[in-house]
Amino acid sequence: MQHPVVLSCSCGYPAGESVIKLYQLRAELPDEHRAQGRDKKKRGTSMYSIFETEITVRPDDIDMNNHVHYSRYLDYILMARYDQMKKDYKVSMEEFVEQGYSWVASQVNIIYKRPILLKDRVTVRTQLRSFQGAMAMVNFWIVKSDSGKVAAQGEVSYTMVSIKSGRPTRIPGKIIEKYQV
Repeated sequence: MQHPVVLSCSCGYPAGESVIKLYQLRAELPDEHRAQGRDKKKRGTSMYSIFETEITVRPDDIDMNNHVHYSRYLDYILMARYDQMKKDYKVSMEEFVEQGYSWVASQVNIIYKRPILLKDRVTVRTQLRSFQGAMAMVNFWIVKSDSGKVAAQGEVSYTMVSIKSGRPTRIPGKIIEKYQV
């Protein structure tokens, strides 16, 4: 059973209702120790690689409380996945679209652990967890580059859609093969 989560900034202000509907994590996520790539035996049996993208915090990412606004974490994940599709999976989003497919985020779960500040650089680590029909589940960790501490972690469920119909479509085997790196 999923339980709704009321998000708030570290300052205590509640997140707006216009935010993507978020739920508590159902999946077991690695703790900070495992998220940094240590102790591989305990990390789980995922056969998928962890990829990284460095992001520099920009002034327009900062909210009135002098830390990164909660909505920007979603932007960081999107930037990382876009970068990683080309750099690590060797298929750019543009090539993916040319094949007649696109990804849409159908569920996002975020656990905010510590604030990210203007002076910070972060590393977004992502790892494909599984495929199921038209869905791909991806774990992520947003790590403060200077300290190596996890600022946020969670998972995103992406649904593959046909550009022609706009409807979900089962992920083809050739695409699943591309992601098995």
